[in-house]
Amino acid sequence: MPMFWVLDEDNNHVGTDDAKLFSAFLENIENRLVAKTSVGNLRVSTVFLGMDHGFGMSTDPVLYETMCFGPDADEVEDLFDRYTTRELALEGHKRIVEKAKEIEQS
Repeated sequence: MPMFWVLDEDNNHVGTDDAKLFSAFLENIENRLVAKTSVGNLRVSTVFLGMDHGFGMSTDPVLYETMCFGPDADEVEDLFDRYTTRELALEGHKRIVEKAKEIEQS
């Protein structure tokens, strides 16, 4: 499995062992941002990680992550997840945004 991953012009992840290519890709945060949503005091962010955060434990690389930030985010479970595809990451982003809305309404 490749050491690094980058996104092509169609947002498909492509593996590489070229550290210079990976470094150049990471220089622009917009290359990695998949989605961001503000819900009151909470911010939900989904990004492309560029390295397998499944650490070889799954057959598909875990390359995307959604996190929720803000004063109430530490008090609630399930405001963080990782994914193997962009599609799953976008679905997870929506799910965590809904949970953030529930937190803000309570």
